[in-house]
Amino acid sequence: MGYLGRAAARSQANAMLAVLQRDCPGAAQRLGGGALDELRNWPGLELRDVPDDRSGGGCSVSGAYFAGTPAVLAVATSASMARREFTGLHELGHHLQQTVVKLMDVLLAEPDGGAALEDAACDAFAADILLPDTLADRHITSAGLTADAAVALWRVSNASRMAACVKASERLPAPGHILLLNTDGTLAFGASHGLPPLRRGSDQSLVPVLRTALSGQGHAEGRGRLAYRDGAVAGEGLYLQTAAMDGYVLVVAVTDLAPWRTFAPTV
Repeated sequence: MGYLGRAAARSQANAMLAVLQRDCPGAAQRLGGGALDELRNWPGLELRDVPDDRSGGGCSVSGAYFAGTPAVLAVATSASMARREFTGLHELGHHLQQTVVKLMDVLLAEPDGGAALEDAACDAFAADILLPDTLADRHITSAGLTADAAVALWRVSNASRMAACVKASERLPAPGHILLLNTDGTLAFGASHGLPPLRRGSDQSLVPVLRTALSGQGHAEGRGRLAYRDGAVAGEGLYLQTAAMDGYVLVVAVTDLAPWRTFAPTV
């Protein structure tokens, strides 16, 4: 999503939080303290545990939403608890947007029917509940968004790595991505701003800067082009900085204004 897309996702997420507060006062706080436990008791919803990531949906997370009576929120049990909490909230976001007329109208006004906006708003909604802005603002600003700062935000919270990635992406100073890589270089999760999103599972290990990070201690800096499909390195040249994230590598990638460089013109 572009600049306007990010603003639209932020606006939609704010509207979702307002609906939640209107219809279920105090629910955001309860969800933040234990999303899955709270969702198991929601009327009209069934929280369904599924054995792995093959949940049958097209979400960016390890889960899926199925409309019906009751509506089903599917969450993969193979994920960590923090990731499952994020996934449950993401799927609740789909439920709100597909059942509240005010939210549905926003999606229907989009050229693509709102698919991209809906998924981005779900991520922002989940991250807002798990990582309130008051906490994020103390650790990350657009002028100081480094890979280490994004990891530090995750460490001081009980939120998932995905929630931290989404929050960090909202503070990117220029078009770019926040990426979470598995140790083999495949993309576990990504949050993008102003650039096309990368495919989950795509192999980023051929990008020299990232290969250095993956083969070392997780820290590297440089320029590079990311792999968008079939292992082909393409797209814009980006400034890249990485940091270790307990078994993963977090990547901050921007077209320009890289906070860790004194001079970072557009590549």
